[in-house]
Amino acid sequence: MSDLAVQGKVTVVDVWAIWCVPCRRVAGDLNLLLQHDKTLAVRKVEIASWEDPFVTRALSGSPKLPLLVVYNAKGEEVGRLSGHDPARLEALISAASAP
Repeated sequence: MSDLAVQGKVTVVDVWAIWCVPCRRVAGDLNLLLQHDKTLAVRKVEIASWEDPFVTRALSGSPKLPLLVVYNAKGEEVGRLSGHDPARLEALISAASAP
């Protein structure tokens, strides 16, 4: 998934599904963060089929949706988060923003 990271920005890759209630909550959280932080980029990957090879790789070891993967401005993965946990998401973004 690192190919989805935006060079020069902290990037959150959001793997989600339309039927997932926590995914919709995370979308709201991300929209608020984007309004206040111009150094943040969000890439959304919708799950259309569980059999898709990308989905199989992306969700390997992830217990639930949404799966959020946070990258620093250099494109290096800082951490992953499964489910809706706004405090943990903000902590990962903070860690990715650190020099």
